[in-house]
Amino acid sequence: MSGGGETAVRVLHSAEALGCPSRAAATAALEAHLEVLKGEPLRLSLSNALKEQKGLGGQDQALVRYALWRRLFTGARAERVMVEV
Repeated sequence: MSGGGETAVRVLHSAEALGCPSRAAATAALEAHLEVLKGEPLRLSLSNALKEQKGLGGQDQALVRYALWRRLFTGARAERVMVEV
């Protein structure tokens, strides 16, 4: 990237902007992933998993959605996804 774009990327991926992933977020991601593997629709699985995990903030919910998208739609290996989140 050139110019100010590099700064924007760094800010979006900084620890302060993303926060720390929580166990609740990881649990929700795993529960939704298992439901999708059983044949449930992704949105329904995500919605149910996020409802069951109380106290997830907006950032944690975004991390869950991103992790599932990376794993299910891009075929990224679980190890890679965990490094990213």
